[in-house]
Amino acid sequence: MKNKYIKINEADAEMIIREYDSDLDGNLNYDEFCQMALPATNPSLRQLALMRNHSYYQYRRPQTYEIENMVCNLLDNELRLVKRREDVKRELLKRKDFIKVKAFDEISKGSPKGISLLNLVEFLEANGFYPRRDDLEAILRRCDHSGDHHLNYDEFSEVTSVNQYSLTPEDEEEKRL
Repeated sequence: MKNKYIKINEADAEMIIREYDSDLDGNLNYDEFCQMALPATNPSLRQLALMRNHSYYQYRRPQTYEIENMVCNLLDNELRLVKRREDVKRELLKRKDFIKVKAFDEISKGSPKGISLLNLVEFLEANGFYPRRDDLEAILRRCDHSGDHHLNYDEFSEVTSVNQYSLTPEDEEEKRL
């Protein structure tokens, strides 16, 4: 990314990797990279990209400048998204009136399965947000690690908790209080 004049440091790179590193080995394997890079809201397009024929010759050929730029832009956008989300989580951590289990129950309406797509739509619209269905499906797909099309409490907790690696001493103090 530095070769493409995108400002990034090692901590930023680790933040992107942690976002998609499902096996927690500190690296992005091919499947984890695909999870980040391929379209999440269009299953047909995603499947088409995964099934594309890759010959040995194509694999050994260098990437084009345009492809490298697009991948760098994707990583830069991911980094900005992760940082913005962590900032919002920090603000939430500082709120004394935020009770995670209460928020979860309010959004899920007490459903034992957890938060569904319909629950997300109703909650967001009740609070003045009108997202596209594709965007909500992408959020659900990104956060629903069990793949059951619902966010259970553990998944919701992960979404609303500050990443332990990005906690500042002030955040630690807020967390203790």
